Amino acid sequence: MAAELLATTERGACYEEGAVGEWFADAGFADVRAGDVPGTEYRFVAGRRRATQ
Repeated sequence: MAAELLATTERGACYEEGAVGEWFADAGFADVRAGDVPGTEYRFVAGRRRATQ
């Protein structure tokens, strides 16, 4: 899949799951997790916004 991203995206960017998870956490997301996208060979990284007061 990395080769596909490198060949088909404008800048050819492909990042490790851990790096993307760190970006989410740095941006204020909590419970950051990664998982499979059903029916594909892709993965996702997701999180929820931290509560603000």
